[in-house]
Amino acid sequence: MSMISLRPKLDMAKAMLSAELLKSNSSGEIKINAITINEIHNALESSLAKNSRENVKAFKGYVLKFLTTSQRARALGKYLVALSVALPEARRKLRILYNMSDILYHVKERLDSRQLLEDFRPYIPDLFCSVSDLGLYDNELKSLTEFWSQCDLYDTSFILSLNDKQFIRSKDKNNMGPADIEPFFLGSPDAKYFDLPVSAMCANIRGLNPIVTSSMRPVKIEKSAVAELSNEVAFFYSALSKMDSFERKSLKDEPVVMTTYEGWTTSFFDENKST
Repeated sequence: MSMISLRPKLDMAKAMLSAELLKSNSSGEIKINAITINEIHNALESSLAKNSRENVKAFKGYVLKFLTTSQRARALGKYLVALSVALPEARRKLRILYNMSDILYHVKERLDSRQLLEDFRPYIPDLFCSVSDLGLYDNELKSLTEFWSQCDLYDTSFILSLNDKQFIRSKDKNNMGPADIEPFFLGSPDAKYFDLPVSAMCANIRGLNPIVTSSMRPVKIEKSAVAELSNEVAFFYSALSKMDSFERKSLKDEPVVMTTYEGWTTSFFDENKST
């Protein structure tokens, strides 16, 4: 499968992760801004480029601070799977697993919690499959599963299945794993109506009658719109990287506001840099 055909899935997973991070609700999640989201992606990229202790620790720090709730953890898991499949370099695929291993070990041994382990569990076979199919790092994968067994991260049957290439390849081929993110939706199936995007109301507008919130559902994105969405996601992250270099122009002494992504303006960015 070409990188071109994989790009929409990767962009969608990245957009879903960002949406979860930006969303504010009552579940105890720490609300973060766009600058921090960019820092998280940069920390991940650094850990994949150079798998040093400092880089791995930096990315783990962001995960443990901002992505420990189930919805955010699942969004991260989906993104890491999409990223691993799309990456052309085998070593970077393996380093995603090393990052995951470090996070899981810390959560179990230092925080004495298994919730995050269970949240990430559905995505681990796909991450192993992405690496094992290349046949370049079989020894490294075996060492990793042996370490997980010693630490009792997961039950024995699950860990043994990760060493079974036929099992995980069959799972990926049948496209039945819970890590799959198609079809593409805006909003989570288990989200409350107030956590769904505003577009979820459109199909339920009936004249002047109040909207029945129990009828609101996540919005399915048609395949024809996926490419357009991918471009919007790319533009959004391009805007993040250029936020500090925006220049305001004037026309007849009146400020011209530069519009960025989804109506977010430079003034909005400026206001949220420190929030």
